[in-house]
Amino acid sequence: MNRDTVGTIRTLAGIALAALLTSCGGGGGGEVSGSGALSVACSGAQCGAADAQTYRGSGVGIWRYDNSGSSSGTSVPIALNGVNGRTVTLVFTNVSDRDAGMASISASVADRPAASSKIEAPADPDHLPGVNQIPAHIRDYQPPVDRASQPRASTRQGPATAVRAAVEGDTREWQDSSGTRFQATLARRWAATDGRMLNIWVQDGERSAAKVSEALLDSLKSRFSSNQDSVYPIVTDLAGAPWGATVGSGYIGPDQDLHIVLSNITPDGKPWGVIGYFFSANAFLKSYEALSNEAVVLFLDTETMYLGGQAGRNTGYTTLAHEMTHMVNFYQRAARTGVSPDNRFAVWLEETSALMMEDLASGRVVPGFNPLRDGDYGNWLHQSQNCDYIRGWDASVSSSCFSYPIAANFGGYLLRQYGTDFYRSLLRGTSSTDSFTLLDQAVRQAGGAGARPALRDWGAALALLPASPPAGFGYPRRTQGGYDLPAINGPDYASLRTLPSSSPSTLKASGHFPVVRRPSGASYSETVAVPAGSALTVVVQ
Repeated sequence: MNRDTVGTIRTLAGIALAALLTSCGGGGGGEVSGSGALSVACSGAQCGAADAQTYRGSGVGIWRYDNSGSSSGTSVPIALNGVNGRTVTLVFTNVSDRDAGMASISASVADRPAASSKIEAPADPDHLPGVNQIPAHIRDYQPPVDRASQPRASTRQGPATAVRAAVEGDTREWQDSSGTRFQATLARRWAATDGRMLNIWVQDGERSAAKVSEALLDSLKSRFSSNQDSVYPIVTDLAGAPWGATVGSGYIGPDQDLHIVLSNITPDGKPWGVIGYFFSANAFLKSYEALSNEAVVLFLDTETMYLGGQAGRNTGYTTLAHEMTHMVNFYQRAARTGVSPDNRFAVWLEETSALMMEDLASGRVVPGFNPLRDGDYGNWLHQSQNCDYIRGWDASVSSSCFSYPIAANFGGYLLRQYGTDFYRSLLRGTSSTDSFTLLDQAVRQAGGAGARPALRDWGAALALLPASPPAGFGYPRRTQGGYDLPAINGPDYASLRTLPSSSPSTLKASGHFPVVRRPSGASYSETVAVPAGSALTVVVQ
């Protein structure tokens, strides 16, 4: 479904972005040269920075230094007055596309003050609530043919051998992403408002009062497509149609139902794990791809829905929004005729865009639930320090650098800063075949300074910013175009934040590294080394 990650890394190295934050070499062994000075980075009523050396006593003070021109680390003196009783957080962010040598710095010990938390740290890393453990072969799937050299098919291409169910109670064989076959029965069939037929299938043996009940099926049908506050109309409104009249060669025909297959994806008697998936192989003719079901189809895990309680069901509903975004992206950016094969997003942006859809849709699909606020933000704080967000998708779910929580948080930050028009523009961007360039352009079109400054400013959220932070930072509430993104109040998650106990020798590309200081007096001073191609953000609150 996505371009090869190695190719993305190679193209990232050639990107020319904002002059202020030009990608630099990584430096060697934490070498330090030169000296820089902090500047005030915030403004407005919520900003607590009076000048480059003074905290005014209230609000959130934010200062920064960008090391954009040095071939090695730069020594940066920090000297702030008026900080008595406040917490000072230093966030180092590598805004370049390569790792950078980092000089040693005294790191904070685990920081777990008494505070209310909205979620608890998960005890079982193999079943993280709300985290979808999509296998790499699904995320990284490559089309079975070189479509660039294939002739385009007629818009009247037939549906090949795809099966079209006519009535509830019909049965058919499906196969999962590994090729395992199973029988399923059509449990619900209805028309969406745009006329497309929608089908819910249930794997044989999974439909009963104790498992996938009739009430659960009715709820799933309602949440997916019943009114404008359900998944199908929301995703088509923001992203576009999931399939259409013009498709390229090698694909199933243009006139397609949309199928949801409820199956026991990982039959281990537990919820979570693989919650659901879209596998683009299913959109190809079997003559091109043996794994294909020759259908426009989403798979959803039954055990998460009936063993995960209300949280499992809520996550299942929003997972459909996530996976349908992959479906739409695949059609709009790959399968539809007239598009370049290279228009598919790289893995990191593909997943980020789908997580953003969850964030946007959740408040309407499941009022009162938000996957970022209620899960991913806490997961990010609990792990994810000094992680390469762009190249971290090969990590296992139990890794401290598993990228889903990282991507969800960056996407949530971008949405709250730039809104739904930015999101639509991003999804439809085709001016470049490089995903980072597309993101950079979308941020600039929305009035921002670019993708790398956004990456830097997002890192300040590791300081646990309040729900009403200075402009350009944190996760304030944002409403636009019928979508309501809730604010996230960082201090509520203090007991979940795990701070590193030692400093790394290398600051990962697109990674953050936070440390916390608690000055005992009215002033705080320290000199730190900022790696090449990196930024230092200082937060006082």
